[in-house]
Formats: sequence, structure tokens, C-alpha cells
Amino acid sequence: MSPEKKSPLPHSIAAPLPRSVAQVAQHYCGVPVRLFDRPHAGLAAKSVLKDSHNASYNTLLSLVNSKLDEFLLLMNNVNWIADDPPQNVSEYMNEISIYILIR
Repeated sequence: MSPEKKSPLPHSIAAPLPRSVAQVAQHYCGVPVRLFDRPHAGLAAKSVLKDSHNASYNTLLSLVNSKLDEFLLLMNNVNWIADDPPQNVSEYMNEISIYILIR
């Protein structure tokens, strides 16, 4: 029989020694072991995220462009020139010109 090795830590703190890098990361750092089981899963997820981001960006861009086009079409229907010139001068313009002359 081989003598059992004693841990220098108290029994409540001491844990069995991990056997792999994944188990070390899990035990000491709290890193999920599944990250080590599938190392390329993160790359696939990043690729899917990037593709969905690009698709949503393009969809949003096309929606904004279509709304801007609709707005600009509405602007074409506005008559920007007054049909009849005003008969009297605006009171606001009178007050502004008096204010400018007084200063």
C-alpha cells in the first residue's frame, strides 16, 4: 500500500487535483469546460453574429432610405412660392428693424 499524500490546505479548502487544462480553468477560474471541448464554437458563433448584424444593418438602411424617399416626395408637393404677396408688412419685421436701427 502506498501512503496517501496529505494536502497542505485544510480539508474544507483542498480539492482533488484537476486532470486537464479545461478542468484547471474550470476549477480555479470558473471558465466553463464546454469552451475547451469545442474550441472553434466561438468562431462559428462570431461568424453567425457578424452575418446577422450585416443583414439587420442592410435591412435597417433600406427602411430608412425608403422613408427618406417618401418624405422627399412629400416635399415636392409643397408650394414654396406664395400666390399673393402680403398687403401689409409683418409686425415682427417692423419690430426687428426698429431694434436694429436703435442699436
